[in-house]
Amino acid sequence: MIFAAIVCAIIALVAIQTAANLKARSIASGFDYLSRATGFEISPGPLSYSSRDTYARALGLGLLNTLRVALLGIVIATALGLVIGVARLSNIWVVSTISRGYVEVL
Repeated sequence: MIFAAIVCAIIALVAIQTAANLKARSIASGFDYLSRATGFEISPGPLSYSSRDTYARALGLGLLNTLRVALLGIVIATALGLVIGVARLSNIWVVSTISRGYVEVL
């Protein structure tokens, strides 16, 4: 019981000190930053973006770009795996040996 009280007191002291440090440095906590302009550019993509757009839009575009790259990687990996798998079953000795070596090395 005493140990739990000490742990709770330490957590409370850390939270109080953190809040004081953020206030002293004028750093806002929370999600209010999502509505502010970012001031930086993002590479061109399917949707337009400028430095005047909000952080929320930047995060959304970042998520969209991540999903696009992941989908492209999945498609390429599936196609490459299919080609290597079929090549490994080939009756042509050179093709099957090279594909087997590729699979074993990777």
